[in-house]
Amino acid sequence: MLLNRLIVFIKYTLFWLLFFIASRLLFIIYNFHFADNIPFGHLLLSLIKGFKHDMSVTGYILFFAALLMVGTCMSGKKTITRILNTYTLIFLVLLSMVTIVDMELYRNWGFRMDSTVLLYLKTPKEAMASTKVWLTVVLFISTILLVFLAYKIYRKLLSSSLNSIMPKNWLAIPVFLVVAASMIIPIRGGFGIAPINTGAVFYSKHSFANHAAVNVHWHMGNSLVYLNKNETKQFMSQQEMNKEFNALYATSNKFNSLINIDNPNIIILILESFSSRVIAPLGGIDNVTPNLNKLAQEGVLFSHCFANGDRSDKGIVSILSGYPAQPKTSIIKKTNKAVKLPSLSRELSKLGYNTSFYYGGDIDFANMKSYLYNSKFDKFVTLFDFDSKYNNSKWGIHDHIVFERFLADCNTEKQPFFKTFFTLSSHEPFDVPLQSNLFGKGEQAAYLNSVYYTDSCIGAFIDKSKNQAWWDNSLVVLVADHGARMPGNVAHSSREKFEIPLLLLGGALAKTDTVIDTYISQIDIPKLIGRQVNQSFDDFYFSKNEISKTQSFAFYAFNNGFGFVNDSTGFIYNNTSDKYIEKQKGLNNTTIKQGKAFMQKVYTDYNNK
Repeated sequence: MLLNRLIVFIKYTLFWLLFFIASRLLFIIYNFHFADNIPFGHLLLSLIKGFKHDMSVTGYILFFAALLMVGTCMSGKKTITRILNTYTLIFLVLLSMVTIVDMELYRNWGFRMDSTVLLYLKTPKEAMASTKVWLTVVLFISTILLVFLAYKIYRKLLSSSLNSIMPKNWLAIPVFLVVAASMIIPIRGGFGIAPINTGAVFYSKHSFANHAAVNVHWHMGNSLVYLNKNETKQFMSQQEMNKEFNALYATSNKFNSLINIDNPNIIILILESFSSRVIAPLGGIDNVTPNLNKLAQEGVLFSHCFANGDRSDKGIVSILSGYPAQPKTSIIKKTNKAVKLPSLSRELSKLGYNTSFYYGGDIDFANMKSYLYNSKFDKFVTLFDFDSKYNNSKWGIHDHIVFERFLADCNTEKQPFFKTFFTLSSHEPFDVPLQSNLFGKGEQAAYLNSVYYTDSCIGAFIDKSKNQAWWDNSLVVLVADHGARMPGNVAHSSREKFEIPLLLLGGALAKTDTVIDTYISQIDIPKLIGRQVNQSFDDFYFSKNEISKTQSFAFYAFNNGFGFVNDSTGFIYNNTSDKYIEKQKGLNNTTIKQGKAFMQKVYTDYNNK
């Protein structure tokens, strides 16, 4: 009978909706520490608000299930049961994997899993290095359990109805063809002109509540569909955007040099995951970075420096190319676009500098290799340049080993030289050879301990460097690649997460024990360095020279939104919902227009490359 097949289809619909509700509950429970200050009842609204996404994904699954009913119209219960069971099991395995992995990724990334994960699948060893072995095992077992339990519920829910299906039901063909065609309604999210989008399920001023409402399977699929499409955000006309953007970069002719020699050696130390909240002179915890705390008195410290993005692939581009992070993608992934970026290494090579890049890991990770080679570094030193016995951490070579090689090469390098060293030991899972008893136990303690270790490596390197002939001719720039959610487990969009240290050291400095309190970000580093070597570096048009007293501001991007701060106020904006996450006291229309103009300029420039 046709009715039996329809009952199976209705129960099948119910099963998948229950699966997505359960997935959402698992996500909320696993990441409940992000739900501080969110009323529990308000958070549970995500189960209702996310129904549009759940129905959309269910619609895709039901479309093919309806076609299966058409294709088996002449078959009996055994054939239909076998085919539907296999079909269901395949989807359960795939969707359960996404459910479980997303729970853990959100804890670290602060956004639901999307096509970003593909960037890391190209280098699976390095991608897995962030995850402890025991956690990988737990996630794997959790996936198996979820599949097992869900499949068991599916069989219990549908077995009796499947047993009632009779063969040779020609009426099923037109009926289920209509049913399949009707799935366009839930897939699109209703009868509206525009199809469903991520923001359609947003309902709260609390980011975590909105993120909980998102069906990660829908979100993942949607991001894959738009993987190669440009991002855009239109806040104002192009003419008004350019006017506001140019006003941000209005400069005076006054220039204050920070160094006392021409053509200094330049060293950039990019510090993995260093947050201002672990640097005492920046208001952070007192005992985590004793060496940097002391060195801050010997150099020039920027008290309000921001990372432009929340991942290493974005931080490197911001530092070395002066290019802002994009909210939903990373230009480093688009080789055809990244090759058009300006490069500190390339520009300094033109001035006669010998250039090199050091990293104790594999620079194939996150497409860094392509970007760095296009940046025209003369030499690379990576984990493959060390004896295999030193490759004994999850990410590669411990920082102190690389620092020793780095110092030795500085001592023999022809001057002037430009050297960049990207540390790695303070990356998750915080696997370091030094265990301090200062910070207790747990994940946060492990992070603080890893920073403490890298800080000790920095202190040893600087102390030894001061005795070398090249030190008096050198400018050393210490800056983080991005901030961290720890200590304190701050919100992923908060300004606290993006505040990072920026410290200038070296014998070439004309000033010591100096604090500069204007707002600066990573993209300003190329122009700052350019001014110290008497170059305008005009190709770095997003970079501003803070020492020349341009406007004091910083921009940062997260998925899918941005923050904009200056020396008096600021705001955080969600591009998906077109709503403010936070407005700081004193926020005015001028600052709002400047921030939105900057965001629009980033989109426009990225799309035009």
